[in-house]
Amino acid sequence: MSLILRAIVMLLIATGIYQIAGRLLYLKNKRTVAAIRHPHGKPSFDEQIAKTMLLITALIARLFPMSEYKRQRLESDFVRLGISVTPEEYMAGLVAKSLMLALLGLAFIPLGIPWLSVLISIAGILTYFQSTQNLRKKVEKLNRAIDAELPRMVGTMECTLGDNRDLIGFFDRYCKVLFERYGKRVKYWLTFNEINAVLHAPLMSGGIWTPKDQLTDQDLYQAIHHELVASAPSTDGGTDTAAVDQRVAQLEPTDMSDLIFTSGTTGTPKGVMLTHHNIVNNARMVGDVMGMTEKDSLLIQVPVFHCFGCVMSTLNSVYHGSTMVLLEYFDALKALQMIDREKCTAVNGVPTMFVTILNHTDFDRYDMSSLRTGIMAGAPCPVEAMKQVISKMHCPEVVIAFGQTECSPVMTMTRRDDPVEIRVSTVGRLLPGIQGKIIDPATGEDLPPNVQGEIVTKSPCVMKGYYKMPEETKKAIDEQGWLHTGDLGTVDEQGNFKVTGRIKEMIIRGGENIYPREIEEFLHKHPKVRDVYVVGVPDKKYGEQLLAVIIPESSDSLTKEELIEYCNGRIARHKIPKYWEFTSTVPMTASGKVQKYKIVEQYSSRYAS
Repeated sequence: MSLILRAIVMLLIATGIYQIAGRLLYLKNKRTVAAIRHPHGKPSFDEQIAKTMLLITALIARLFPMSEYKRQRLESDFVRLGISVTPEEYMAGLVAKSLMLALLGLAFIPLGIPWLSVLISIAGILTYFQSTQNLRKKVEKLNRAIDAELPRMVGTMECTLGDNRDLIGFFDRYCKVLFERYGKRVKYWLTFNEINAVLHAPLMSGGIWTPKDQLTDQDLYQAIHHELVASAPSTDGGTDTAAVDQRVAQLEPTDMSDLIFTSGTTGTPKGVMLTHHNIVNNARMVGDVMGMTEKDSLLIQVPVFHCFGCVMSTLNSVYHGSTMVLLEYFDALKALQMIDREKCTAVNGVPTMFVTILNHTDFDRYDMSSLRTGIMAGAPCPVEAMKQVISKMHCPEVVIAFGQTECSPVMTMTRRDDPVEIRVSTVGRLLPGIQGKIIDPATGEDLPPNVQGEIVTKSPCVMKGYYKMPEETKKAIDEQGWLHTGDLGTVDEQGNFKVTGRIKEMIIRGGENIYPREIEEFLHKHPKVRDVYVVGVPDKKYGEQLLAVIIPESSDSLTKEELIEYCNGRIARHKIPKYWEFTSTVPMTASGKVQKYKIVEQYSSRYAS
């Protein structure tokens, strides 16, 4: 037999062994799978070989441990591609096949063809990398196919300030496409998220404030029934869209989509009626300012039953295609862990959340370098906290947002490229299509730049009104359509707004108008002060006196004498609080905002004179 003929025969033998080994290794033979999963049966010869090879791959797998994150990603890809082995078996199999082919190459050495032996051995090594690359290509191809089909089937989700009736039926068509075309490729469906939330986290399911243990079975059953009825048209598996089209024809973009209650920081919450038009456009504009894309991953630690979570976070992510990393409830340690593990690029939260994260004892153990941007909003943002978020949390493009539930909710934002001085001292400029100005609260007259007055706004994002509260609606929105925010502030020549306080929070001491925000910002600069809230308590002589409620930085002693000394000569004497309280907690809403009116209620009787 000639040398060339012997080489061909050896190549055929090597290829045959390689293919047989591969088929046994990946357990595509049903009898083999049954033999391994049911060891009490008598396995055939090929099954014994497969079982042996599986043990070998298991040993190899120990040499190539993978992270939990990599395992989860591979499992997700395998489900979509129809691969039935575990990630460990898959990776170990690649190694085993590569080694087998490389060893077979050694068989050509006795034939006097060392170059062929070297080529086969190299091919064996390259097989591993080629297989992993082929897996990535298959996943990318599937993703491209899905991306190409969805817009055609459900229509492009446009979001403009004009009317777009297609927005209303988007979710219905989206669900139908997923169920009809990709149902067999998905292992787990989280379709009825609302039902799951009702059963396991009532606060996340549209704002059910009653603790779960106080909810009756009837309450839960009724909520589930309503969700099933609402979801049925999208999940019935049919192709008839007549019912959806009929519903769409009956609805308008200006119809109410959300009933969101105000935070209740200054009193009883009011139900705010927001439309499809309101919230979708606000979410679009907020995400545009943040620079959100499909490459971003947003940590959502604010409740989703408020605008910050619903519009600025979840709907923002949906519109821009970003990944949502959702915390069931705020926990500083969990937030740190999720940012590190999921490599989040953005994080939204109220100032108290950021302050708590920054002061967590394990803060330095976690990697924050993936962060790029985020929003700090919902309450006045301490300057020092903002600076620490930028430096310590490695969040150079963090922005400030200002608004309220009544304007869906954002009115102004700083920009990512604004100087730090602007981002720590202002709440930014108006969003596109939104009007805003400063007026005299007493006369309603427009005020010039840098003069304090009430902030008012008019835009397509302003609410329809308060639910079943027409008188309150008239107080909030005047005849010209301007929403009176109740916030005091200024606007400079460049259009940057500053918030200086709230009209309702203004303290009148002996005829002097005092705004707590100024005093709070000053006291925040004290190194032993973590947080501070200034309120007015009743006083017979002056009408009101200042009370400062202090949350110390640590267990180190901090006295009112030390703080009074810190204030003397640095702020006006009438702005130095008369009363001081030290605590570790203050009353907050479910969304993490401080309820100052409850602080007043808590301490008023103590200091009444």
